[in-house]
Amino acid sequence: MFVYLQYTALLCALILYSSLRRRKMEVFFWICLVSVVVETLSGLVIEKKWFAQNYFVINFYFLLSTPLFLYAFYQQLQMTPRQQRSYKSVSLIIMAGFLYNILLGEGFNNLNILTIIMQQFINVLLSCMLLFNMAVRDDYFLLSREPMFWISAGILIFSLGTLVSLGMSQFIRMNQITINNKNLYRITMPVLNIILYLSYTIGFILCTQKKKSYSPSL
Repeated sequence: MFVYLQYTALLCALILYSSLRRRKMEVFFWICLVSVVVETLSGLVIEKKWFAQNYFVINFYFLLSTPLFLYAFYQQLQMTPRQQRSYKSVSLIIMAGFLYNILLGEGFNNLNILTIIMQQFINVLLSCMLLFNMAVRDDYFLLSREPMFWISAGILIFSLGTLVSLGMSQFIRMNQITINNKNLYRITMPVLNIILYLSYTIGFILCTQKKKSYSPSL
């Protein structure tokens, strides 16, 4: 089911691209596009038996999506010039570390667990920072009408869920924990993807609304 939501989010981002651009959120169109292409390609690799595994496709996704996520949060976080310079420097270090791990560390043809964990941890950190900034804004506004609230919340839930699932994966395998004969990891990840792409879709639709501030009731 999450695949349909994935395509729905991409279609919404394409149709509402101009609205996303006004909000400095157009990078999420490219994030969705990369996700759809990689998901489709990784499925074809296994289905058509082009290769024995599709880990290199998954690693390629993290190599492409990480700078996109970093740029997305760079656009949304209200930073001072000094903070912007620090953010860019840290982002370059992160990408250099990812490249090193993929090319010389865990390898391109092995699933890069360290890269996955680091990306999800970074997304958790940046999502929390953005949500905190929204919560302490001087002007009163409804969070439920803010596109980046939904998107940040979706990314936060997905990334936290992924970290927990990866952390428990060995325990799940050792104890053979299943639901309806399905590995628990294979059940939780589709649910997390549904939450993520549903939040994307809601956020994209909300981009069509004009920004409003509200006076709190006394």
